Amino acid sequence: MDRRFYLYFCMQKFTWALIALASAFSAKAQTVMIDRAPSGVQNMRAVQGGGMMVSVDTVTSLDALIKRLNGNWEFVETGKAYWIGYTDDMYSIAARKEKAIEPLLDFIKTSANEGGKFGAVYSLHLIGIDSRIAGRFYEEFTNKKARQALLSLLKEKKLQGPVTHLLMRDPWQSDIPTLFDALRQPSEGNWGVVNALKIHFLPGLPIQQRIPAEIAEVDFAYPRMKSQTFKQQLDAEARHEMSVYDAQVLGILRAIRALNNPILRVEDSLLAAPRFWGRSMTEFGCKNCIGVGGKRLTVGTFLEHLAESRVQYFVEGNELVMCNTQQAQQRILAWWDAQPAAFRTQFNQDQADKRRGHQVRWGF
Repeated sequence: MDRRFYLYFCMQKFTWALIALASAFSAKAQTVMIDRAPSGVQNMRAVQGGGMMVSVDTVTSLDALIKRLNGNWEFVETGKAYWIGYTDDMYSIAARKEKAIEPLLDFIKTSANEGGKFGAVYSLHLIGIDSRIAGRFYEEFTNKKARQALLSLLKEKKLQGPVTHLLMRDPWQSDIPTLFDALRQPSEGNWGVVNALKIHFLPGLPIQQRIPAEIAEVDFAYPRMKSQTFKQQLDAEARHEMSVYDAQVLGILRAIRALNNPILRVEDSLLAAPRFWGRSMTEFGCKNCIGVGGKRLTVGTFLEHLAESRVQYFVEGNELVMCNTQQAQQRILAWWDAQPAAFRTQFNQDQADKRRGHQVRWGF
């Protein structure tokens, strides 16, 4: 994964330099910075303590601005993980509105630079929300052409994660048929689409159903280990691609299997997965999401914090089965194909999801 994409999705730390910069834009700088809701003003970057106007470049050509995405850019520090630190170049590209959509898609198709492709995806999202940040985990998507451009990128496996992440910040029910079409491509890389479908709360979706209390409350010893211990274990198992957090999840899944509880099943295919999370989390994230509650953990608490993960589960009878993405997508497709045409076509209307008013916390 490109370092720039990784850095944004890791838990961002609050920096004093950012505080000083944000204070300069406030008429009344205060010692304690308040986490204010973004204003929704166009080209106003959301940051801890207030907003920062972006200086949009109207002189440089669109082609030159897009080519800059191949450079060593970084997301701008916002002080909060839920605010995306779009760069000045992204804002400048988005200011060209729909004129930039096709050039961005052409750039994604032709560029060999993974970081450049990520930058183009985020630029398309900025166009889609009219460069207005008004929420924390949600921005209203207003440009249909930009949304169609992002949906067309679902077939790009390395981009599927960021594309679905951005689309789900304002889920549209009209995305659902396209998501199912993307799911027909047999690949473990479809974890982003599977997780996106969960956000839509489709009635009867055969994964991630409500977990019965007798299953959710099953507890077990939480296998907390120091980072060095994890790394030694990973080296022994040749899992060099896994993060420390991946190893933690692996340890938890093994602990659940070791219970030999007939109402809990962990599939072999899941344990064989090279990575569990679509994006890694820091040690801080591990302790605050999975490690809550001391030395023991419940099955329900563990699964509750697995948003945007390759770990999937379903309830069948009185048994909970934890499986990988491929098994989950097979269940989902079989269910979708068995639905009457009237059920499937109701999602063809070009509109936002009826539940768009709820705040989707996609991730941490």
